[in-house]
Amino acid sequence: MWTHELICGHTTIRKRKSSADVIGCVKCLEAVDFEELSESLTIPVESPMNDRLDEAEAEAMKIKALLAGRFDVPPEQVDVIVRPNLNGIMEPDSATVSFTRRQLLNLK
Repeated sequence: MWTHELICGHTTIRKRKSSADVIGCVKCLEAVDFEELSESLTIPVESPMNDRLDEAEAEAMKIKALLAGRFDVPPEQVDVIVRPNLNGIMEPDSATVSFTRRQLLNLK
């Protein structure tokens, strides 16, 4: 009987000597692989493409506030659409202002 010390620190007893230089428990090796996988999934990876979505959304909010103030309506009645331009960069594309019947009658 041979006692083998495994790479993970455990020991095992076998009938014959192992021909491998390094051996380890399957469960310990799977656990290490799982830990590496779970760590890689939790690390945020920066996107290589900067489409400037944050800047476009901030500009859309400014346009929304300007239109709401200009037409004297609540911001919920203004919708600003953000789409990619020909270069793939996000930018405000269009806006829609919804009016109630009463607001339409009071337009100056």
